[in-house]
Amino acid sequence: MCGIVGIHGSRAESADLSASLRALSLRGPDMQASLLSGKALLGHSRLSIIDTSSASDQPMQDPSGRYSLIFNGEIYNYRTLAAQLEEAGVSLRTHGDTEVLLHWLILYGIKGLQDLNGFFAFAFYDKEDDALLLARDRIGIKPLYYAVADHELIFGSELKAILPLLPEKTINPVSVDLFFQLNYIPAPQTIHQEVKQLLPGHLLEYRNGKTSISAYFKISDAIRKPSKQKENLHDLLASSVKRRLVADVPLGSFLSGGVDSSIIAALAIQEKKDLKTFSIGFADQAYFDESPYAEKVAHHISSDHQTFHIHEEELLHSLDDVLAYIDEPFADSSAIAVYALSRFARKHVTVALSGDGADELFGGYTKHQAHLRAIEAPWTDSILNAFRPLLSLMPSSRSSALGNKMRQVDRYLRVASADPGERFWAWSSWTSEERLRSLLKEEILGSSREARASYLPTNQSMEEVLLRDTELVLPNDMLVKVDRMSMANSLEVRVPFLDHEVVSYAHSLNADQRMSKGKGKKILREQFSHLLPAEIFERKKKGFEVPLESWFLGPLHSRLNSVLSDGLLAESGFFHTQELSHLSRKLSQKNIAEEVHLLWALMVFHSFLRKTLSFRIN
Repeated sequence: MCGIVGIHGSRAESADLSASLRALSLRGPDMQASLLSGKALLGHSRLSIIDTSSASDQPMQDPSGRYSLIFNGEIYNYRTLAAQLEEAGVSLRTHGDTEVLLHWLILYGIKGLQDLNGFFAFAFYDKEDDALLLARDRIGIKPLYYAVADHELIFGSELKAILPLLPEKTINPVSVDLFFQLNYIPAPQTIHQEVKQLLPGHLLEYRNGKTSISAYFKISDAIRKPSKQKENLHDLLASSVKRRLVADVPLGSFLSGGVDSSIIAALAIQEKKDLKTFSIGFADQAYFDESPYAEKVAHHISSDHQTFHIHEEELLHSLDDVLAYIDEPFADSSAIAVYALSRFARKHVTVALSGDGADELFGGYTKHQAHLRAIEAPWTDSILNAFRPLLSLMPSSRSSALGNKMRQVDRYLRVASADPGERFWAWSSWTSEERLRSLLKEEILGSSREARASYLPTNQSMEEVLLRDTELVLPNDMLVKVDRMSMANSLEVRVPFLDHEVVSYAHSLNADQRMSKGKGKKILREQFSHLLPAEIFERKKKGFEVPLESWFLGPLHSRLNSVLSDGLLAESGFFHTQELSHLSRKLSQKNIAEEVHLLWALMVFHSFLRKTLSFRIN
């Protein structure tokens, strides 16, 4: 796992990548280097995982010096590809996947992408043709940003690597609108108008100052036909896990005690008997603590398990680390817990498996049950609506079981009868457009309507909902969270559920094969129940959350009040100042249950503005 950065154009010969490589040093603490080849300056920051010798350092060139590669990720089937290269007469000097990828691209070019099993973001340069190829893995596990201006291409693994090379940096109002609805900024948008994200499964060719972007993989095109469904999920996932156990450094697995991570750990220990597993427990917040379930699973599968019992003070310290590391607004608060878990695991391993992706593929979220109910039994909503006035009298909070249920019922009733696109967007959002009307200025609010149309379902079916979640929520929220928080701790995280063969197979199944009314992930229960205690499959799902509400009313109260009142948000020009004052009053009255995630988004955005003091709006 690594970080890449580069520039192609007239500035390449005089550009300095040192600031960019320093910004990527946590992604790759083992070695940083750059290479000038033709009109391309390529930089690489290495975290050594496979073939840890200096022979696999990057940037890497072929013996002729014509071709160069910088690569972030892993190619899991590199040994198979290496054998094919040697049969074709290629002499390999290393034992890693980087050299294999380099020669595979030399021989097969763009077509060779179809043969790769792994996660990656890379830049491949042909000096003779002066052609640069950027590519991102099929599902979007690894990030890749780019900017094109004045016949120049700049790219990198994170925004913080690109920004030192950008002459202008302008905040994008569309992204501000999207962020305050979703709590993240979906690709291809970024917070800066000058920078885009390359979409998952896409490649960018830059030749003669011209940019061409195309898709080499789409989930909808890769869905297997029913006649070819001879595989079963168990065997596909077991093979995926086995591929992801290859490493020349210590490897373990996250274990939350939920269904997804437990299945991954149970499959992994069949291949790696000394598997280490890791979980965190919230010592001061019993409602959020799932570590007893993780310990039960670890005992059942006989893994070498460690639980990190984190106290509030330590978790709050992680909050500051998270805000310091992220380079554009990202307000999924569970990132704080993922950061803490990654920091703990990195003391013992360099690579960790995780169960991410299963919820999107197999209908594991509460909102999926809401979609299913709205599609299949809308007539029952009239009964619930009759009791809706009573909901205002009930507590609404994520910090208790009853309060959370009341919150969920009210949210369901607000948009259950809306058209499929509006309903999907509402249940994908943390703050409604209606609520933001009083916060964001008119020129900001609604600016994203055209952009968001591409993320919406095209029909009213659960299959379409699950596909859109895999394309929107998964790569832009869940995978961003895991990538940034693990990389901030120099830890590589591998996600077996997101092997492209598993993803394609999952989306070939009808929704009722993947989930059922009242329970998500039906197929996981059917095919993996023999591996784990029954209790793990029967208990209610809980998110990997942190106690924001109690923090805002306790140790973060004065800090949040300063965020709302110190003038930085007001001076940005995005917000109605009277609403910021209104939120400050609600905070002083301790009446923030319905505003917790909006307040966290404002704190994240405030932190971003402090790091980006000079900006303008077009």
